[in-house]
Amino acid sequence: MTNRPLNATKMGISNKLTLLNMIRNSPGITRKELSTKTGLNPSTITNIINYLKDKKLLYELGKKKNENPGRNSIRLFANKDHAKVLLVKVGVEKLHVGMGYLDNSFEILGDYQTPSTFEEFISLVTNVYNNREDRDSFYGIVFSLPGIVDQKNEIIVNLPHLHWRNVEIGKIIRQMTRANMNVWLENEAKLSLQAEIFHNHLLKKFKDGVYIYISLGVGGALLINGSIFSGFSFTAGELGHMSIDLNGPRCKCGNRGCLECYISVDEVVKEYERIGGTLTKNLYEKRFQELIQKSIDGEPEAQDIMNEYNVFLERGIVNITNMFNPQFILVGGMGYLLPHEYLKEIEQLVSEKVISPATGKVKILPSTLDTVNSSLLGETLLAMDAYCNQQII
Repeated sequence: MTNRPLNATKMGISNKLTLLNMIRNSPGITRKELSTKTGLNPSTITNIINYLKDKKLLYELGKKKNENPGRNSIRLFANKDHAKVLLVKVGVEKLHVGMGYLDNSFEILGDYQTPSTFEEFISLVTNVYNNREDRDSFYGIVFSLPGIVDQKNEIIVNLPHLHWRNVEIGKIIRQMTRANMNVWLENEAKLSLQAEIFHNHLLKKFKDGVYIYISLGVGGALLINGSIFSGFSFTAGELGHMSIDLNGPRCKCGNRGCLECYISVDEVVKEYERIGGTLTKNLYEKRFQELIQKSIDGEPEAQDIMNEYNVFLERGIVNITNMFNPQFILVGGMGYLLPHEYLKEIEQLVSEKVISPATGKVKILPSTLDTVNSSLLGETLLAMDAYCNQQII
């Protein structure tokens, strides 16, 4: 008997959270659509909507014309300004700052050259925070980081390209801002996969997949049964550190012949320049884009480099496919620049080289978001999911 009220309470909380998240994720949805998708009866839907309106978490605006005869349905929207968070996307070369909102929208506030030391970085972020007149209304701050992080203890474990290790960033940012704010940090690849799941309609039908995040280094993220898998110590998905050549070059991780040594953007650009190629842009992302274009335009040296690049990418994807048997492999990060034709060719080659025909049915897909937008959207989703849980529970 004692379990019944508790279970009813949990069910009520779950229903409220489900409807709020559906409205956040499908702006303009109607009560009727919510009822159809959830199976909840209309009176329950109305009671929950009234509860969420009283908390100012959503509002009604306009009407959606019904296909069938009857009254038009009122559209529901999350109240964008009810909550906002400061977003910090840390790249090896560039740092982007943005603002995320309850309706999952975000805006970019500015970009900076990534400071050379952690002390300079934290000073920059603190100044950005302190210069905001609306800082007292922030729900918190989110960091997207190119390396291994400990979310639970708010620690940067290792950002190899920036040489930041074992940094208690949560504790430090609260001390520097003198604000008892929420702090989240997550690996950029995992955030980007979360953003793609939200944004990319092609992924809606899949529950198991692998995201390859190509940048200055190679990371990744694993989707297992609909959830992003972090692993025991938050390192799951470090795809770039599978060794594909024991006699290969030394990797930043200390091993030899890691996949990262062959397909990271900085390495392929350096290889092209080593054989005499010339690239005019400053940032590696722009130089990689320039190299791809030279290859498309028919320059022999660029074509040789990109052909070799695709061979190594294919080799890595074959290994990943054999290990995880995913429904899809998404190529993102700066990999979003790769022509779709490249991925189609790799998909065909992979299907011929994996251990069984069934394994070879994996779809190799391009990401739909670039490095900045994928991180900022992922950060927004992370923080606002937490905010909604706090508001409802």
